[in-house]
Amino acid sequence: MKRPQDVDWDQLTEIVDIDGRLVADAPWLTHELAVAMYTDIVRTRVFDRRATAAQRQGRIGTYAVAEGHEAIQIGSARALRPQDFVYPGYREHGVQLSRGVSLETLLSYWRGLPNDLWDQTAFNQMVIAIPIATHLPHAVGHAYAESVFGNDVVTATYIGDGGTSENDFHSAMNFAGVWKTPTVFIVSNNFYAISVPYEQQTAAASIADKAVGYGMPAEKVNGFDAFAVYDATRRAVERASKGEGPTLIEGVCYRFGPHATADDPALYRSKEEEALWKPYDPIIRMRRFLDARGWWDDERDATLFSEATEAFEVALATVGNRELPARSDIVSEAFAKIPQTMVEQLHRLEADAGETLSTFPDSAVWQVGPDHLPEGPRTTMSMADAINAALHQEMAADPTTIFLGEDVAVAGGVFRISEGLLEKFGSRRVIDTPINESGIVGTAIGMAIAGARPIAEIQFEGFSYPAFDQIASHLGRIRFRTRGNASLPIVVRMPNGAGIGAHEHHCDSPGTWAK
Repeated sequence: MKRPQDVDWDQLTEIVDIDGRLVADAPWLTHELAVAMYTDIVRTRVFDRRATAAQRQGRIGTYAVAEGHEAIQIGSARALRPQDFVYPGYREHGVQLSRGVSLETLLSYWRGLPNDLWDQTAFNQMVIAIPIATHLPHAVGHAYAESVFGNDVVTATYIGDGGTSENDFHSAMNFAGVWKTPTVFIVSNNFYAISVPYEQQTAAASIADKAVGYGMPAEKVNGFDAFAVYDATRRAVERASKGEGPTLIEGVCYRFGPHATADDPALYRSKEEEALWKPYDPIIRMRRFLDARGWWDDERDATLFSEATEAFEVALATVGNRELPARSDIVSEAFAKIPQTMVEQLHRLEADAGETLSTFPDSAVWQVGPDHLPEGPRTTMSMADAINAALHQEMAADPTTIFLGEDVAVAGGVFRISEGLLEKFGSRRVIDTPINESGIVGTAIGMAIAGARPIAEIQFEGFSYPAFDQIASHLGRIRFRTRGNASLPIVVRMPNGAGIGAHEHHCDSPGTWAK
């Protein structure tokens, strides 16, 4: 059993206590900010409860419940600046609503409809990421690219306590620490990863303790106090904006409901335990603070809850009337130019279903024809020299191109493919990365979302297996996931050693896994 009395509350930053009393200096805390934050918290609570009910009615799919996390989400979201960019997990409904994602857009996602309404450039927020922690390296790469471009942009990314066990939590924290990226990692520690308690996830006394190993500061905050989270995030953003690097914020909270609508918390915690945490509800704390100052009343509260409920129902009805996309959406939204083989597969599916075959304009299909060799002077060179020349040419032509990988800068790559790039283009664009293939591809994805054209090198093709989650879950899907709102102009370069008689993993052909 996890009880409130088991938490060392004195170790957590707090601005407003459980009784709504101001217990720390907060000169930034204005009437307008407090009311706006309370409004967002209530909107999030209403959304969460109505969405849970909608799932039970079969009107949306499996839904991740957020009740109890609202203070962490709204406190952090309100502290971000308009230009800052968010990479959410799957529970950050409050962050999304607070930063302008419409109810229709959010409900369309949870109904499994196309994300064509979710424009990450309009919201400065990426689409929800389901594979746990895989979005964290994207936030790091995005922040790195923005700093290369000279833009004052901080990225914020969210994860739960269980997600800190994932490989990509390490990848992201390590890359962020080494590169000193303007990134804020926000961890909601609710003591459970579905049913697995904190003590079975990590031996660390706190999530914040992990940050020291990555060379970054961390802060533990009372995750029921939205003002404490706001202040911690505000200071972390200021640090990042000044070039002082990343920060980890651990918000200690409690998930009042199930992990998701498919979960039954009665299997792993008691009603008695849940009742002990109810007085810590962030809505109760915030309402006491507002009431003590005469900034709120029951009439305004009833109106807020009523209007939030009505807005949800209107949005849900609108989403419920959206038509499903045509079958051709499978390929038309996945490719800028549709491969002919994909058109043929689609036609077989349509023919088997007795449907009319889809047609596409020639401009939408990747037309493969004979190669046209360039005219003019020619020379003979090795493949290594040819690739090196191409890299030099592309990086000179496009200043958004960033080359990253293991041993690619100082050593010029193990095959000397990138020789001379560092001297010509500098260490900001030619990067010797930590040895972490998932981190290399994951940060490259974030760079591309920020507007860069990264070339990510895996030293040998046989080393690429750890990056498969990034490649399969994101590199191959983000264009489809965002309905073309985000494209990833990335080259993942990996030499194939087949036929050279080398030892294991230096002569693999992983392409067979894709067949």
